[in-house]
Amino acid sequence: MFYSMVSLSLEVEKARENHTSPWGDPYVVTLPNGERETILLQKDEIPLTAADLTEVPEDAVYTTARKEQSSLLATKQECLQEIPDGAPQAPQMTYEIMDVSLEALTSHCLAAYMERDTRPTPDLTYESFALSGTDGAWQLYTNGTPLPQYLFYKDNRIVVLRPDWGISQSELEQAASILLPESL
Repeated sequence: MFYSMVSLSLEVEKARENHTSPWGDPYVVTLPNGERETILLQKDEIPLTAADLTEVPEDAVYTTARKEQSSLLATKQECLQEIPDGAPQAPQMTYEIMDVSLEALTSHCLAAYMERDTRPTPDLTYESFALSGTDGAWQLYTNGTPLPQYLFYKDNRIVVLRPDWGISQSELEQAASILLPESL
């Protein structure tokens, strides 16, 4: 507890020097009813951004967040890059990265991801596709219609990627090359 308080105190001091907030950058949005509201944009470092994959407008405003959970068996990161309400439109995405500590558990974790994503409705299925740089890749479908959700892995790293734009094969390969390093 003491360490986190000292860490937060140092962040607050650094933010004061830079005239920023340790909780995010202020951004003023205009709501649909014409009112203006100031929000704080979270700016966590994330390993993959929309700009790594596709063209992003110069006036794009993003909030980025990264949450990590660890156990003896795996480490999971949940990342997002979103635009706040009232900001100019820009590509957005969320993704999960799971590093499994024992390679023998990877197939069980893949099966758990597939079950989690398809169990709510029987018309959801994962269909495999070729994605260079991976040991396996699948896209989520509903009644034969592709959805913008991709599951891929290499060695003991599993990724679930959810872009909100019509991502191309080359963009998916770029995402895999960034999120699935040559050696873990």
